[in-house]
Amino acid sequence: RLSSAAAGERERLMATCRADTPATARTVVFLVVGWASSLALLWLGFVHDHWAPWLAWSYVVASFASAIASLMLAAPSLPKAPSPGLQALWYVCLIGWTPVLAAAWCLQDSTHKSFMTLLHRIMLGLLVTSMFALWTSATDLFGKLGVQLTIQDAPLASCAPPLFLVSCILWIGLIYNCPLPGSRELSVEQNLHPMSRVVYWILVALWLVSYIRVLTTPAGALEASRGRADAVAAWSKCTVCKLDRPQRCRHCSKCGTCVLKMDHHCPWLRRCIGHDNYKYFVVFLFYSASSLVFKAVTMVPFAVILFQNAGFQNQPAELCTLVVVAFTGLLIVVLAALIATFFGFHLFLISTARTTIEFLSRHDKARASKHDYDEGVFKNIQTVLGNNPLLWLLPIWPPATDGFSFEGRAIEEVRQPEEVPAAGAEAWEELLLDDSGEKHPSSQRESRAEPSCLQDTEDTTCIEDHKEECLQVAEDEDSNLPSLFRSKSELEVTKMPAGYHKN
Repeated sequence: RLSSAAAGERERLMATCRADTPATARTVVFLVVGWASSLALLWLGFVHDHWAPWLAWSYVVASFASAIASLMLAAPSLPKAPSPGLQALWYVCLIGWTPVLAAAWCLQDSTHKSFMTLLHRIMLGLLVTSMFALWTSATDLFGKLGVQLTIQDAPLASCAPPLFLVSCILWIGLIYNCPLPGSRELSVEQNLHPMSRVVYWILVALWLVSYIRVLTTPAGALEASRGRADAVAAWSKCTVCKLDRPQRCRHCSKCGTCVLKMDHHCPWLRRCIGHDNYKYFVVFLFYSASSLVFKAVTMVPFAVILFQNAGFQNQPAELCTLVVVAFTGLLIVVLAALIATFFGFHLFLISTARTTIEFLSRHDKARASKHDYDEGVFKNIQTVLGNNPLLWLLPIWPPATDGFSFEGRAIEEVRQPEEVPAAGAEAWEELLLDDSGEKHPSSQRESRAEPSCLQDTEDTTCIEDHKEECLQVAEDEDSNLPSLFRSKSELEVTKMPAGYHKN
């Protein structure tokens, strides 16, 4: 016989197996559908030679779409991967690589050169997709590391996310600016028009200056020396720092200090974004998105020329060049889309006079801001980027505000009136009418005290219990108040609705 602890453990394992059964079934369905689509595309490529270029793209896109769909529909890998990127890589390997490698092994002695070229193109696309999945996994790993660690407890480990970001920037700059084997000793930057090259280096210079300003400008820590002696009543006291802090000042658990007008803590920059460096952060996002969009647009013609002039059965160095260019182009496009979206989000925050923390906690009554700082779109932009519109997109001259006081109005909490049944409302209106048909002055709560028998209680009132004594007490309290009920029978007709209170 099993003990109670062993029986409980057995029930827990059986419940876990029952919960994992639908997810496992979805995984099997995904694999079957993916293999069927992959084999169908390979068969079409073997039969129709002129469809080879389109089928290669379709095969790679279908494999990548299957990996993305598995994440959206919660079909985990077997065994379950620790990160979404590794799960996507697992599906790409099974659905994409397995059929292609099997076909290449079966037809290795075949003279069907067009089909072998199709397989080479598919392998190139799958290799780029696999590299991107690994990069996504590394990004997820370093991002979680930056969120979990604090600067005080792990000063060296918290530098991992910024170093990873710098390595990605250096990789993109190296591939974009340096000549590659098989590219006729030209880089993407050297292949630009002279005017385009001038625009490119201006964007790079402004991006670099804004990046340095973000890293070297403090966010606006509320230190003891900066605390004001004339702290107003609206200020609160930090439970960690024990300092009086003004409105919109938050304590950052990663940096271990209170930050004026704190927006968020960025693990990729290893610092808080607050009042003093928020403009430089927004300008940094703008030039990052602009330079990445510029690189994506100018890299497409270079990649097309490179792929058209280079074969798929040439030297390994040229094949490596194709893989590197394709992966870098995909990385630039993804980063440009992400940073442009993030920059648009911060434009929305600036136009509505909010911070990221205030926006995320807007539905939390305990953490939501009790003030509205919106002064109009133009004035809100001036508060963040400065008064001169010509200097808004330059990493110089921050706004002249001090971070302690803000123009705004208090948000009043509007209490909804209680709903009253229609029948009860009509009965109460009849009770408030005197003999002349007009509303009695006793309906105004400010004009007189309430009768002692109409106290707000969960028990039934004395009127509902037909206690005529209480009615008499109510008449004695105010001789001008006419008798509301003449008899017990009339009382039963005009009975007070259940649950009706003072009003």
